[in-house]
Amino acid sequence: MNISYKSLTVSLGAVALACAATTASADTVDVKYNSAQWGSVASTIHDHNQSPYSINTNAGAFNMAIDNPVPSPGILSGSSIIAWCVELTEFLNTSSTVTYDVSYATQAWAADVTRLFNAFYNDVVAAGTNVMSAAMQYAIWELVTPGNNWNVSNVDGVGFHVSSTGTGVNAAKTQADAWLTDLKNDSDLGATGKYRVVSLTHEGAPGTQDLITISEVPLPGAALMFLSALGIGGLARRKSAAAQPAEALAA
Repeated sequence: MNISYKSLTVSLGAVALACAATTASADTVDVKYNSAQWGSVASTIHDHNQSPYSINTNAGAFNMAIDNPVPSPGILSGSSIIAWCVELTEFLNTSSTVTYDVSYATQAWAADVTRLFNAFYNDVVAAGTNVMSAAMQYAIWELVTPGNNWNVSNVDGVGFHVSSTGTGVNAAKTQADAWLTDLKNDSDLGATGKYRVVSLTHEGAPGTQDLITISEVPLPGAALMFLSALGIGGLARRKSAAAQPAEALAA
């Protein structure tokens, strides 16, 4: 079957747009706790918006098994994700499979948390330590809690802070504060990058922690069309060259 260059380009463009629409739709996913991804740091944290609310917890990333993303593969794919807490008043359910609604984050804090991941997540992965993992969790809590002052150590009567001390806690606080200072002072830092923040929210009974994870930004439909056009153009040129007489090619 012969397909013209123009019609094939349009078809590829339609596929690209359809894929983009699919990844933007709302998903659900079954999630169950596996383990602490890089270990954790025992911490005492406060939310001064909660009178203040204080809790002892283990700060760090979670490795979560995922199953049945709908539609498949949806925003999330694979057998597991690395996830982080976004609530200070809920605990993570570590014993049961929980169904979450999954969508790209649109909350007020989404842009700053996205910048955090784009700027520093690769450093956390490269280090692979409980201190760097806790630092990322501290920074996330600071950014998602109302009253953010770009510092996890200071006590100003509003927002979030870490009150405990100790070698691991102090190192994680120092690292988190350094990242937050950089983000505050440079609004372009992490503004573009490969990651997009994904929200996992559970609207059922209290006691189940909402989470965030990240997905790599898909290639935009326009870029897919451009690359496809380059490939088609190259194929057309090769066919044209092959059709010319040998003496013409030698000339």
